Amino acid sequence: MEIILLETVKINSAKKLGMLGDRINVKTGYARNFLIPQGKAVQATKKNIENFDILRTKIKTELAKNIAKIKDRIHEFEKLGNVTLKAKVGVNNKLFGSISSNDIAQAINTAGVSVNKKEVRLKDKFSIRSLGVHEIRIQVARDMSVQLTVTVIAQE
Repeated sequence: MEIILLETVKINSAKKLGMLGDRINVKTGYARNFLIPQGKAVQATKKNIENFDILRTKIKTELAKNIAKIKDRIHEFEKLGNVTLKAKVGVNNKLFGSISSNDIAQAINTAGVSVNKKEVRLKDKFSIRSLGVHEIRIQVARDMSVQLTVTVIAQE
């Protein structure tokens, strides 16, 4: 069955079925039972092809607006550059507890840039447990991220 994809569809993490607007042939059951009911595709009839051409221009303008917003957010994070957090320390400068993604998000929000704790990605761990400089990523969009530096210092 020939279909038109209404969004990018991934089969698994490494392989894509197709991109938005692609006309592809898939098995009838896959189209009728999964892709079409979930709004990921429509059957490639003459009417749907004409409607999609009109819809494509709307989608492209929305995507351009979204990309502009994402680039603005990335620019805000790049201007911020470094975030400093104070933490209680004990003997040998060891932290009491840890610095979580929630703590980092609060510090970034205090600095004037809006971020959700779910967008904060720590490298290879769930929290920061030592003083010093640490690199983190902010996942701004599905495939766009920006790197920030978090400096953890001792609270006096």
